[in-house]
Amino acid sequence: MMKFNTVKQLILLVLFIYSCNVYARISIQGDQAATLFEFDAFSLTEPLGCIYIEDKFYARFSPDDIARGTLKKDFAKLHRVLDDLGSPDEFTVTVFINGFNAKGPFFFSQAARFTQDKSKNRDRFVLRNYVPVDQQKTAFVSNKIKELRKLREYIKENNYEFTVNLTWVFMLSEDEREAMRQTLVFSDFGETTQPAATSEVSTSTQTGIDWSNKDGKNYIGSVKEQKSCGSCWAHSTVAAFEGTIMVEEDRPDLQLDLSEETMVSSCSDAGDCTNGDPYQAVKYLVEEGVPSEECDPYTAEDGPCTQCSWVKSDIRKGYEYERITMSDEYQDFEKIIASLQYRPLSTSVATWDNGFDAYTGGIFSYEGDPPMLSDHAVCLVGWSEEENWWKIKNSWGADWGEQGYMRAIRGQHHRIGEYTCEVVYYPLTVDAGPDTILLLVEPSVQLNATVENGSPDLSKTPPDDYTYEWTPADGLSDPTIKNPVASPENTTLYIFTATDINVSKSDSVLILKDPTGTGNHITPMATDRLIVNPGIFYGTPYVFRYSFKIPTPIEVRVINVSGRTVLYQKYGSIKGFGSLAINMNTIPHGIYFVSVRAPDMVANAKIIVM
Repeated sequence: MMKFNTVKQLILLVLFIYSCNVYARISIQGDQAATLFEFDAFSLTEPLGCIYIEDKFYARFSPDDIARGTLKKDFAKLHRVLDDLGSPDEFTVTVFINGFNAKGPFFFSQAARFTQDKSKNRDRFVLRNYVPVDQQKTAFVSNKIKELRKLREYIKENNYEFTVNLTWVFMLSEDEREAMRQTLVFSDFGETTQPAATSEVSTSTQTGIDWSNKDGKNYIGSVKEQKSCGSCWAHSTVAAFEGTIMVEEDRPDLQLDLSEETMVSSCSDAGDCTNGDPYQAVKYLVEEGVPSEECDPYTAEDGPCTQCSWVKSDIRKGYEYERITMSDEYQDFEKIIASLQYRPLSTSVATWDNGFDAYTGGIFSYEGDPPMLSDHAVCLVGWSEEENWWKIKNSWGADWGEQGYMRAIRGQHHRIGEYTCEVVYYPLTVDAGPDTILLLVEPSVQLNATVENGSPDLSKTPPDDYTYEWTPADGLSDPTIKNPVASPENTTLYIFTATDINVSKSDSVLILKDPTGTGNHITPMATDRLIVNPGIFYGTPYVFRYSFKIPTPIEVRVINVSGRTVLYQKYGSIKGFGSLAINMNTIPHGIYFVSVRAPDMVANAKIIVM
């Protein structure tokens, strides 16, 4: 095996070492394969370092990485970089390390050429040879490290409580940095739909909220990386909309991933990679909606509108949008919190020359000269009254900040909270009425369904974005209206489904057809009663209660969704107040209806057996 004195092996990707060639090493962490880079280890004071793949900043080193001579990253990150480079057959990897040893300042760099073995294993890379380090890149990295050390001194002198390090944004050239920033325009915020009532709620008792970690649950979508495209405005508004849906539905498990590409492409006129208007973006989310990332994946480029073929069934739309703050209103905490306590928001921030690019954790602070304008859009996800910070979600990847997030002191010259707006979303709720309806000798009954929030409450003829449907249609006067007349021939389970532009919700009602005419129409004594409640049961008995003044026989039926009786039980004459149990262990998992009858009364409930 080849041995190198100055570099153990700059990069290794595969657990196998073949004779005459050195390969990268793969280590397995749990169920996830990781790429392991190896290089010379150094014992340094205040170590800093990073690794480049071709001209792309790949990752920074921690002090432990430098001391061990290893860097471990997941395969996905490596392949994303290679894909961005056009999946080259060969590529150069360069390591830069800086710090202080006994002799003073220390700087090390090394470059090597690798070949990707695509024919046999996409995660196998062969070390071809070492190559000279690009001197221009060396000078650039050296200057950036010096700039970072000065920034750390500035933070220390001012007793700030945040940390900075080498990030991909900090490592951009001035031209690249400026091109990514000059992207925000702010149209007239005077136009708005009907304001959300929640915006007027008092916040005097609020002490804070964090939608990315509320009661241990994350209502915010995954952290994205906008790359070199100036699409922060699209990421800001889409992130706020994703979070709003998950908050309103109370479904953090959804982890929605909606398409920023639709906003950046010609589908929307809100902007592109060179400029964008967050307010026009929230209008688009309400007027047109946005599909999933799967339907229209992010390319970090301007382009034509090329959404998927199933876009109409994939779309998500807001219902209202509203301006929260305009220019110089970033210190109006009450106005912002009035909406933030109910949903994440799109907002802006000034990021010039204040350490924002290099932020890696802690509570960010900037008390220097106020910038003339906000130049970056982010998603506002929380605040703390006690520690006086805002929390934002950025679009610079999880290697920036606190896994892609930042906490920053409120009201300072970073201007977080300026040009804030929201998209309002209402969760669709559906109620098909009682769980069961006992239909006696009367030939018909009207089904009374209600639909709230997403769909109109009163109209029986919904607009194109909404549909109502009862299934099966048998025995119904019109299955496409909310409240049809039902005249079933037999016991029938009807499913009512309301579909709006965003989602479908269903509820069910069982009509028990009883041609004998004995039903819940006579109660002999005021104290006589049956108490039957719905519930979810995990193999435990189902218990119902009764109260009779005279001896009364009881009959119990458990009916499945097809109307078939799966359990039938009779009880002799029962008097007094008490309860009876039905053993559910013999009933398969599913939805059932319990019907309990005495001679002159009946009680029904829907139950779920788990």
